[in-house]
Amino acid sequence: MSENIVNLDDRRPHQTSYVACLDCGKDWIAVAPVDTVHFACPKCSKLSGVVVDPGSVEFINAFMRPAKRKAERQKRTMVLLNASRMISEGEV
Repeated sequence: MSENIVNLDDRRPHQTSYVACLDCGKDWIAVAPVDTVHFACPKCSKLSGVVVDPGSVEFINAFMRPAKRKAERQKRTMVLLNASRMISEGEV
């Protein structure tokens, strides 16, 4: 009987996105259904992961705001630069 059950989530279109956590700054590549907005962070477990948009002032402000120390600001800047490169090269 279970072989007749179809999981509709397996049939929905998915996308690959470069994602970063607004809280801790962790970045990763996520594969999720097209309509996914928030992602669970693999580092801090908060539902604060969002698709990185290096061309959006709103995203940059939200992503950089929590970075208080120089090292954290540099790490988050590298995430933005990496995302920009990956997007321009068509990797995500």
